[in-house]
Amino acid sequence: FPSHDTTVPPNGKELYLENCAVCHGEDGKLGASGAKDLTVSILSDNEVLQRINEGKNGMPPMKSALETKENVAAVADYVKGMRK
Repeated sequence: FPSHDTTVPPNGKELYLENCAVCHGEDGKLGASGAKDLTVSILSDNEVLQRINEGKNGMPPMKSALETKENVAAVADYVKGMRK
């Protein structure tokens, strides 16, 4: 098996499905445990990053689960792409 190549950009969708979809749903609308509907979010880019890193209310901080700033940014970009 090839070694893990760290130059490959992180896949925001895969990271989202692994870490976020359990509460937010695959389409961002699930709302389990009080999770917000991501398709109607009006948070700024910085607010999205802050929310992923630090959590809020029932959402735990995801910084350690996502491991790197690049992964957090990839998830943030994916989440922003869910907006209508």
